[in-house]
Amino acid sequence: MKRILVIYTGGTIGMARLGTGGALVPVDFNQLYGLIPELKELKAEIHFQSWQTPLDSTQMTPDHWAKLATHIFENYPYYDGFVVLHGSDTMAFTASALSFMLQNLGKPVILTGSQLPVNIIRTDGKENLLTSIEIALLSDDLGRPLINEVCIYFEYKLYRGNRTYKHSSNSFKAYNSPNYPLLGEAGLELRIHTQYLLPKICDPIDIYPKYDSDILNISLFPGINFKWIHQAIENAPQLKALILLTYGSGNAPIDTELKAMLKVLRDRNIPVINISQCKSGSVVMGKYEVSQWLLDYNVISGFDMTREAAITKAMCTLPYVQGVDSFKEMFQKPISGELTLK
Repeated sequence: MKRILVIYTGGTIGMARLGTGGALVPVDFNQLYGLIPELKELKAEIHFQSWQTPLDSTQMTPDHWAKLATHIFENYPYYDGFVVLHGSDTMAFTASALSFMLQNLGKPVILTGSQLPVNIIRTDGKENLLTSIEIALLSDDLGRPLINEVCIYFEYKLYRGNRTYKHSSNSFKAYNSPNYPLLGEAGLELRIHTQYLLPKICDPIDIYPKYDSDILNISLFPGINFKWIHQAIENAPQLKALILLTYGSGNAPIDTELKAMLKVLRDRNIPVINISQCKSGSVVMGKYEVSQWLLDYNVISGFDMTREAAITKAMCTLPYVQGVDSFKEMFQKPISGELTLK
């Protein structure tokens, strides 16, 4: 019988509304079979573990990503798949980070959560949990785990984790993946679109838990005052990388102060990454004059990466490289299906 480890880090899916006041309290996972009796029908040995102090996902930090990655890595030989219960607000960040920290996965790591507590009549938590476990149990024709990557499952849809973002705070359809197709869908039956899955890898799993969070993310807008941002950067010796959220296909205004800022970063060998504010599409630097000039300052294209993937990949790349050239080479190399090279 297959063994699945379910790890509760925090979030609504592990909460229940109890008492006359209706306050949300963490679920005792020893009582979970009482709240979700359908768990008994799964042909699997399911083990539940909860963080001692469950976190609202807004409190999640890179330290917690490394802790979670290490926990999965240490338990990897003993389970056939992993389901991580997580708050929805930063789930896409955690999924992206895990996809870079845990490389050469041969088993599924499925993140899921819910918008409503598990004991509410209309909860989405039960279905999300049950189906995530079902997906983690799937095998290919050779008996190997069908999925060998980090995914997010939410509201009948299976996504590549590092291709998603949360697009709604009040809908069960909370996630979207505009630049990569769905990996699967749950209807009357589970349908996995195997042509979009990461290929099987023969190398053993490896872990890269180090990170450097001394990065800055700036979103451009008309009228943005680059002068004080320039001043702030000049007085931030600890800065290791900058992510620019630009317009359209990677465009930025040809601004004297922005040029001066980018020159400072270039002279200090600090990588600058170009990510589009558009949720769909890719950065194509040089397509227009307003992106061509960025190449003169060694700005690095992030292609079609999400903001979440770009931020976490930058954090996870910095400890393992020296210099802008080696950073660029590793950052633009697909590690776990997070980008499409143009």
